[in-house]
Amino acid sequence: MQFISMKENRFYAALIVLALGLASLLAPPAMAQNRSGNYTTQIVATDNGSAHRIGNPQAEAQLIEFASYTCPFCAVFTREGQDIVRHIYVQTGKVSLEIRHLIFSQIDLTAAMLAHCGEPSQFPDNHRALMLAQKDWYIGKDPTDAQRARWRFGPGHQRRRAIAQDYELYKVMERRGYERPQLDRCLKDEAKAQSLQAASNAIFENFGVQAVPNFILNGELLENVSQWKELQPRLDAFFR
Repeated sequence: MQFISMKENRFYAALIVLALGLASLLAPPAMAQNRSGNYTTQIVATDNGSAHRIGNPQAEAQLIEFASYTCPFCAVFTREGQDIVRHIYVQTGKVSLEIRHLIFSQIDLTAAMLAHCGEPSQFPDNHRALMLAQKDWYIGKDPTDAQRARWRFGPGHQRRRAIAQDYELYKVMERRGYERPQLDRCLKDEAKAQSLQAASNAIFENFGVQAVPNFILNGELLENVSQWKELQPRLDAFFR
């Protein structure tokens, strides 16, 4: 067995320190950790409570995501890019992410109201859970005529509860730790329903957004950007 002398140990230790230092210098800037705090914990309701912003309010890159819970491509973006945006780009303080909802149907509205259930700090993980489970609760479902009728008639909160039951949205949220009475109270909030619908209408009117996901970066609507691989270079530009 060959032994390494103390002098050689110090030499190799110095090489390791040097290598680690060089690695940190050569690492992509977007991967750098924010040393002044974790900006991903800074979550506030915006746009009169119809949206949420995650991150530094003075971030150099202000990103807005328009999303719909019945949009398969929005779920793909959530799987491929949203965790990276939140836990790498937003954490540095250079990027903030605001999520706004496009409401194409009562199903969208129901899911959005459930995502907003609870404190603002709960929203990002509620949003993520609904998106990641979309393939289970929405894709491929073929509602019966009786179910469709339950969604069209009666008070708004009763229709939303029927949708939540038929699409098993309650189960998604119960896995997040919610109980049925709390979820029903959230679905009964007509002021929230009107706020979300009005905000969605304003997006259609003011931004001309007709498809999702779509993004605004520092006030500019990004054309032909709907996937993470298309958005990432735009965000990386802020770290050069």
